[in-house]
Amino acid sequence: MKSSIKWRSKAARVIAGLGVIVVLSGCLDNMYPTANYHAECADFSSTDSLGHYCQTDGRALTYYYQSTLSDGDKAGIRTGLDKFEPTVLDPTYQAAVYSGTQETDIIYYKGALGANVAGITYCEDAATTTICDQHYVKYNSSQTVDRVAGCHESGHAVGLTHGSNAADENGDPAADNDPILGCMRTPYDYFAFELGDANAAEIDNTY
Repeated sequence: MKSSIKWRSKAARVIAGLGVIVVLSGCLDNMYPTANYHAECADFSSTDSLGHYCQTDGRALTYYYQSTLSDGDKAGIRTGLDKFEPTVLDPTYQAAVYSGTQETDIIYYKGALGANVAGITYCEDAATTTICDQHYVKYNSSQTVDRVAGCHESGHAVGLTHGSNAADENGDPAADNDPILGCMRTPYDYFAFELGDANAAEIDNTY
């Protein structure tokens, strides 16, 4: 069950009994929806611009690899997903379920993308205006998926945004390469393969 309170990275606290949110300086909200990225969650496809992602539907984060992925690609994704294990999310591989109430949360595959596009994440089956029952992550078929790509696109599949879509306490976006973003920096930063404390806090305060 997701909290009805929109927290910000380790910076918001509720005063018991008063329902008051105190936001301290230096925080960054990069969990969809933000002040700068709040398009309604809906069913999208890989041809809808660069896709659109939402929050996922719970802590039990199930995923599946389609046959277009090599063993090396799968290893990169798995290493990226390992970065989420200190959070409340529980990434678990399962046979794909494409319909019903227990759909697989993330479907990973490869296909044709623009030369400068390493991967996109999009909601394929929206459950509400903010929550997606099933995200697809499409990686560029001409590139190998490494741990940074695995962490970054999986981050989108649970709602984490780029810096330019995030919002600080004044509603202003961050730089896309802000170090606080960890593996969510864009373009991918080969050395930024950790999820990071701020992203972990966003996840834990949302799910």
